[in-house]
Amino acid sequence: MDLLFAQAGVAPLLTCTITSPPYSDMKDYGHAEQIGWGQSYEEYLVEMRRIFRSIYRHTGDDGSLWVIADTLRPRDQSGRARRLEPLPFQLAEEAEQADWMLRDVIIWEKDKTLPWSGRGRLRNTFEYVLLFVKSDKFKYYVDRVRDPIHLEQWWVKWPERYNPQGKVPTNVWSIPIPVQGSWKNTDLQHMCPLPPDLVERLILLSTDPGDVVFDPFAGTGVVIAEAERLGRRGLGIELVGKHVRAYSKTTIPEIMKRNGRDTLTKRLERATYLQDVIPKLRVVKLPRVLLQQLLSHRPDLPTPRLAIALMDRPYYPGVLHEQHKVIKARVVFAVKETGRRREELRKFVSEFAHVEPASKFGISGTIDVVGLEEIEGLIRRKKMYLYIGGRTWMTEGSIAPKKLMALLTGSPSGKWPPIVSNVEVHERPRPLTRDVQSAIGFSNGDDPI
Repeated sequence: MDLLFAQAGVAPLLTCTITSPPYSDMKDYGHAEQIGWGQSYEEYLVEMRRIFRSIYRHTGDDGSLWVIADTLRPRDQSGRARRLEPLPFQLAEEAEQADWMLRDVIIWEKDKTLPWSGRGRLRNTFEYVLLFVKSDKFKYYVDRVRDPIHLEQWWVKWPERYNPQGKVPTNVWSIPIPVQGSWKNTDLQHMCPLPPDLVERLILLSTDPGDVVFDPFAGTGVVIAEAERLGRRGLGIELVGKHVRAYSKTTIPEIMKRNGRDTLTKRLERATYLQDVIPKLRVVKLPRVLLQQLLSHRPDLPTPRLAIALMDRPYYPGVLHEQHKVIKARVVFAVKETGRRREELRKFVSEFAHVEPASKFGISGTIDVVGLEEIEGLIRRKKMYLYIGGRTWMTEGSIAPKKLMALLTGSPSGKWPPIVSNVEVHERPRPLTRDVQSAIGFSNGDDPI
């Protein structure tokens, strides 16, 4: 392996290694230099430590090592099964002996699996995915793999409680393994086929375009091909000739067909939609939350006849990063009162904009209180949308300044004054089930808007 990197120069070549090593002597791959077969279990583990140390030497400080492994029960020379070997954890010990640091353990629920079961062991349908890092500088882009699930669309009414990119994935991943022969080529009948969706997630978590992704036990080259598809540089080692031939003949063509059809692409499309609509929902809802605080804490202050929510653009540009997570907006309340009473109201809503629940909206901007006579000047030449009855997720449609002024000349109706905004949202929330309410921490005292 060191010979492979001899021409790489002084700087380490690798950013990320993704591999599923041979499971000791469970399979004979038919090559004289293979690891596992023909070795004692102890010799196999020592050899794996040597490989981990070599990968460590050739990995940059921002690099990582992903090891996918399962427990196993080897047999002795008489064919009797020995004790269960916790191979993933033994490999973790060998990796740590090679100076890698274990950072996370993920359970990969793989659905279909080889029928390794018997008395004293149930059919196993998961493997361990171990993340090792070289230093605290390791690359890790969790926003790329967030889960934009629907959650009964509870984000429609409570957008401040939902990240626009979705939830951080749990450490249990349900990703089926490829059906053997599904690529219509017997060369891909590999002992441990890795799902492209699993490889894709690991690559996006740990690398940037142009980085080198390595697999020292490449097999038919799913890791290498998926790296190439995602704009990285794939590098692998494989001793079995038919697997090397299958890489060019089948793996690369089939992997490239995944462009635009893979699971993560569909999830990213959903995330893009949420990144657009959730900031809008937050901006329209913020004045309603401030009005609610006003009614609860200072009913003696003037009640606004109208709230205006103006979002700055652009917002959430492209893929979100930490510096882009603040929404810029201006909230204006219009009242009939003047002088000291108007200033008291402005001071109150400005203060409450910086405490919960309003502070959870991630909105930065000004809070103003103006007279009714100033409204038309604020919304002139802007296309504005009307929200009534506190329904901040469903606009009544656009409204012209003259029609809005006519609406305000009448007597106030209902608990909530109208809200007008330069953003348009049309969302129809579904009711939360009791299970979902419990899962996300709602209590009976939560506001059921």
